[in-house]
Amino acid sequence: MIAPANGHALKIAPIVAAPANELDRLRSTLEDLEQLERQAADDVARLRADRDGLTRRAREIDPDFGRLDPENDGRETTPDPAVVLEQLRGSGALVGYDALTEATAVPPVSIWYSGVERDSHIEVAGPSGHGKTTFALMFTLARASCTGSPVMLLGRPVTPGQPGQYVVVIEEENGKYSLRRKAEIACEMLDLPVRETLDRVIFLVRQRVTVSDPRWSAIEQLGRAGKVSAVLIDSRARVLRRGEANGEDDQAAISNLVHTMVEACGAPVIVISHTRKGERGSGPSEIEDVSGSLQRAAGADVVLLVTARKSATGRVEACTLKFAKLRDALEDHPAPVTFGIGKNAEGRWCVSADYIEPVDDRPIADRLVDLLGEHPDGLTKTKIRDVLKVRTDVLETALTGLFSDRRITRKQSVIGGRPRNLFSLREVP
Repeated sequence: MIAPANGHALKIAPIVAAPANELDRLRSTLEDLEQLERQAADDVARLRADRDGLTRRAREIDPDFGRLDPENDGRETTPDPAVVLEQLRGSGALVGYDALTEATAVPPVSIWYSGVERDSHIEVAGPSGHGKTTFALMFTLARASCTGSPVMLLGRPVTPGQPGQYVVVIEEENGKYSLRRKAEIACEMLDLPVRETLDRVIFLVRQRVTVSDPRWSAIEQLGRAGKVSAVLIDSRARVLRRGEANGEDDQAAISNLVHTMVEACGAPVIVISHTRKGERGSGPSEIEDVSGSLQRAAGADVVLLVTARKSATGRVEACTLKFAKLRDALEDHPAPVTFGIGKNAEGRWCVSADYIEPVDDRPIADRLVDLLGEHPDGLTKTKIRDVLKVRTDVLETALTGLFSDRRITRKQSVIGGRPRNLFSLREVP
C-alpha cells in the first residue's frame, strides 16, 4: 500500500491486468508523487541553506559552535582527511592534476560556436521586440532539421538532432498564429523543408506551462527516453515562475530545475529573458544587464545578448548578437554578429550576417570627451548613454571623474517643456 499526495491508498497491481480507469488513476498518482519529489528536493535545498546560514551566524558569536563533541570530553572532533578526500572523489570532485587531465582528455563537442554544447543552458536576453525569439527559433529549428546535414546559422553550422527526436517549443509570449508565421519564415531562412521540419516540433502555445506543471515532467520523461534534441522556453518571466523574481534563492532553484531538464534531455535548453528596463534605450551591453537576480546569468552556461537597430517607424533593420558568456569555449571569444532579415530578389525570406569587430574599447571618459567635442551645445545624460551604449552606473563614474578634473561642465536647459541638464566640455581660457 502507498499513500500518494491525494490521500487515496492504492494497491499496485500488474499494469497489464489493470483496467483503463485504474491506469489513469495510477498515472495521476505517479504524477502527484513526482511533483511531491520535486517539491521535497527544493525544500531540502532551502532547509540546508537555512541551516548553513544559521550556523554561520552562530559561529560569528561562538567560533567553536557545532565543532565540539560533548561525548568526547568536549574536545573538537577532527575527521580523517583521507576519508574526506575519498568522499569528495566519490561525489565527483577532481583531486589533482591527473584527475583533471583525465576528465578533460576528450574535448567538448560544440553544436554551433565553440562553447555552445549539446548539454547547455542557453540564455538569450534583450529588450522586447529586438529579435530574441526570431534568433532562438532559428537555432531551435536548426536542431529539428530532418536533412541529416548541418544547418548554417549566422555563418556557423548547427548540428541537428538525431532521427526520431523532437524539439519542444514552450511559447507563452506569442500566439499560435504569430508563432506559425515565425516558424515558417525561420524554416525558409534556414532553407529547411517546412512540413518535414515542423513535424519534428512539439508546440505548447499559451498553455500556461510552468515548472510545476505535469507537462514539464512529461518533457523530462521524453528527454530521458532520448526523444528531445532541444527545448525552447519563451519566456523566463512566464514559464520559470517561482517566488521573487529578484530573490537569489528562488532564482538559484529555477536554475537547478533548468539544469535538471538539460541533464534529462542531454540537449540544449534555450531560455528567452528580458534585460533591465533601464537599459532598454541602448540594448544590453553587459552580462549584468540580464533582468532579475544575478543567478539568472550566473546559472547559465551560455549567455547571448541581442539588441536591434530600428528605423524611425520602429521597424527592426538589423540585430546584433553578442556572446557574453561561453562556458567551455576553446576558441577565441567570438566577435559580435550583426544580422538582417528580409526578402531576396526572388521574394524568399533570408537572413544575412556580417561579422563586426568589437566597438571602440577606449576608456569611457576618453570616448565621452570626444563625443562632447562633436556637440559643443551639450548633450543630455540619456543621449550620451544611448550613443556610447554604456550602463548608467558606468556613465556616472566617468562623469564624476571628468567633473573632478574640471574637463566638463553642466548647464540647465528646457527641452520638450522640461528642465534638463546638458553636459559639455569646459572652455579652456
